[in-house]
Amino acid sequence: MSLNTPNKAVKTASSKSSFLDKAVRYLLDSDSTPDQCPDEIYLLGVRHPGFGDAAENLDAETQSQDSSHHWPAQFYSDFRSRVWCTYRRDFEPIRDGGPRGWTSDVGWGCMLRTGQSLLANTLVNIHVGRDYARSRARHAAYVRLLTWFLDSPAPEAPFSVHRMAMAGKDLGTQVGQWFGPSIAAGAIKALVQAFPTCGLGVSVATDSVLYQTCVFEASHTSPASDPECDTHGLSWGDRPVLLLLGLRLGLEGVNPIYYDAIKQLYTFPQSVGIAGGRPSSSYYFVGAQGDGLFYLDPHHSRPALPLYPPPPTMMSEKDMDEAAEQYYATVYTAADLQTFHCEKVRKMTISGLDPSMLVGFLCRDAEEWADFRTRVTEVRVCVTCIDFMLNLVKCSFPVRYSPCKRNLPLGLPWTWVATMTTTFLRLKA
Repeated sequence: MSLNTPNKAVKTASSKSSFLDKAVRYLLDSDSTPDQCPDEIYLLGVRHPGFGDAAENLDAETQSQDSSHHWPAQFYSDFRSRVWCTYRRDFEPIRDGGPRGWTSDVGWGCMLRTGQSLLANTLVNIHVGRDYARSRARHAAYVRLLTWFLDSPAPEAPFSVHRMAMAGKDLGTQVGQWFGPSIAAGAIKALVQAFPTCGLGVSVATDSVLYQTCVFEASHTSPASDPECDTHGLSWGDRPVLLLLGLRLGLEGVNPIYYDAIKQLYTFPQSVGIAGGRPSSSYYFVGAQGDGLFYLDPHHSRPALPLYPPPPTMMSEKDMDEAAEQYYATVYTAADLQTFHCEKVRKMTISGLDPSMLVGFLCRDAEEWADFRTRVTEVRVCVTCIDFMLNLVKCSFPVRYSPCKRNLPLGLPWTWVATMTTTFLRLKA
């Protein structure tokens, strides 16, 4: 007992120190102060120059604003265009949430919101383009996409807090309880599968393993009619795939051996960010510079925006016609839409990252999947023998075996496998 006491004391002290550090950062908002770092910035796979000559990096609009906005102009324009999902209040009660009838997710929905942010930015990449910068061009498509995340149980909002919470309940997390990364991943996959209009497939790592057969199967819009003759796991289909990898890279904090690898993930063009953290402490990490990570904080409560359902003729259309474009271009005000964007950049040191996280990558086609595999094998973790490795493993299972469907491992041809082990991320073929 005496041997355990010091460990408990150290753990308690560490927990208190972490809490106080986060409290001070929140009260002083110290993470929003520009640090003038000259290093290049990577924001969800896009490279931006760091701080240099002020005249080159800061545009006139930025310089006239509050000093907290004084960030390199290219980066700042990109950052403020990313979708930011936060706590909301005064929405229609979430049914089956007990007698309380939740009308706000304040205090329990931060991981749910960071998961929404990751999914929303993934869909922006697909339907609007990664280069979207809140211009009038493609505005209607962008607004339509945002309505999918409004806080309503209506079918027109397939990724609402209501549906996310109920999907979590189906996975064992009661409404009002905090989501862990694995529950968030499962909820995202379930809701995306239930809404094929979004044009996306999802492949979630199973037991910390991501199989190529599962990725290929997720890329097909329609499942094979005969499971015994399923060939979808052999080649890419007709839609992009969101890869979701649940990781835990330490106990109280991220092990420093993973720092460089985490930062390098943001250089991947497939990166859609990292959602993660502990209860009441989940953030959406969107970029890296030097030893810091840029993040969007969901712990800001706002009134829920009402959902204005479009005319029935527009509801099932995948591609918008002129009438639909006019509707979505005018249904919400600029002030309404602004609540989905953050004007204040926040950056924290990577040492403050919580070890529990959900990492996302978007592969649009077979070429991007192959590029992703190549990039993973080229990453190196500094000052340690732990690295990203390419191994060849021969299996003798029949083609119909699908590890993502959890059927018995009767066989599998040569296939790629991405597995999260103590080496953080390992590719096998």
